[in-house]
Amino acid sequence: MSNRLSVFAPNQNDPNFSIPNNSPTLKVDPTMGSLISVPGIRCVNVIAGGTIKVLAASLVSNQQVMFLNTSGSKPIFISLDNGGLVAGATTYALGSGSNLSVIFDGTNLNVQT
Repeated sequence: MSNRLSVFAPNQNDPNFSIPNNSPTLKVDPTMGSLISVPGIRCVNVIAGGTIKVLAASLVSNQQVMFLNTSGSKPIFISLDNGGLVAGATTYALGSGSNLSVIFDGTNLNVQT
């Protein structure tokens, strides 16, 4: 798998983004592999449509993660390798141009309120 670590600074004028600039960000291309490890990662920037599976053992309780779909036109499908839920679903579909903020409870990724 060829996941590259980079820094993604969201547009501060966009009210949908609340992650501080320079947060640890993982840039992911699901066409290069679907299992991702996210220790200390606050933002996952998915640059192509496809499926990603998050390694639950790489998360810590109360870790906040924002998934961004910057693929341009294709959805991404997010799941956990432990069978936990992502925003209440076994596989969460995130449309292009959308984001999902979640917090890990030790088993599931729950929508951050």
